[in-house]
Amino acid sequence: MTVRAVVARLHPELRVLAESQPVPEMRRSNVLFITRYPETARQAIVALEEMKFDDDRLGTMVLGRGETEAAVDSEGVGRTFAPRILIGGVIGAVVGAVLAAGIAALFGAATAVVLAAAGVGVLLGAVVGAMWSAFGRMGGTDAYQQTFVDDSLAELAVVSVHTDSDADADAARQYLAQRDGKVIVVDASGAETSSG
Repeated sequence: MTVRAVVARLHPELRVLAESQPVPEMRRSNVLFITRYPETARQAIVALEEMKFDDDRLGTMVLGRGETEAAVDSEGVGRTFAPRILIGGVIGAVVGAVLAAGIAALFGAATAVVLAAAGVGVLLGAVVGAMWSAFGRMGGTDAYQQTFVDDSLAELAVVSVHTDSDADADAARQYLAQRDGKVIVVDASGAETSSG
């Protein structure tokens, strides 16, 4: 049994538009989280990565009614990260300017040096702030990247966690049950063991 087969059984009217690679193998406990919102799936993936699930145990699928498998929507990725970069850059610039000018003034520097320090702080702070903001909440697995499918095509996003550990499955299930979606746990044969 595969995750794709389980999802096809649950939602036979939809087809897979995007799927993470490698596709994780079914294990003793397989926690599936089904949500309407790709952003909710991305947030779940980032949290699960922080719980130490990697590409071998973490997967995703985006489902829709499209005729062909969709490619990752690079414009969607840009729309998601551009605001983060801008906001982080502005915050970083302000913090950098205040810190650099404050340190220079603390050491009794002349006004010109304080202003120069503030200028350097703006540049350095903007770069650090933009990078921190953009990449701080970005997932590192292919599962995360595959959630960026054209929103007009995507109808459901499925995040899956595959493990032989009951404790890991319970932790993933408990976290995902608090999100906006449905949680289903299946065994290696695809038989449902619990849902929420």
